[in-house]
Amino acid sequence: MKILLYNPDNGVTRNFMPHLWMFLLQALTPPGHEVVLIDGNAQPMDEESIARYVLEQNIELVGIGAMTRMIVKAYRMADAVRAAGVKVVMGSPDATFFPSPHLFLAWITTLRASRSEP
Repeated sequence: MKILLYNPDNGVTRNFMPHLWMFLLQALTPPGHEVVLIDGNAQPMDEESIARYVLEQNIELVGIGAMTRMIVKAYRMADAVRAAGVKVVMGSPDATFFPSPHLFLAWITTLRASRSEP
């Protein structure tokens, strides 16, 4: 199976700081599988380009991990990959606690509302 592990760019600095989860999962993947790593800070992609990439490269599974400031883009990228017919697995505290982007956005909206001045 050909697997893509993808980390979206942080949307602010495009600072490249490798995330260890990708390397760890690559190292733990059993023989016989090919794992491709893409960090969006080093290789920026939008929804169209990731969908095209997974189709052109015959990717069968995409793993996406993201920190909180990247989670909205991670959800958009996951939607684009799923729309291309490829399975997606997401991992992060946000993906665990807010498996739907709607739940995440509702939480952010509530947080902002509670901090606003009357």
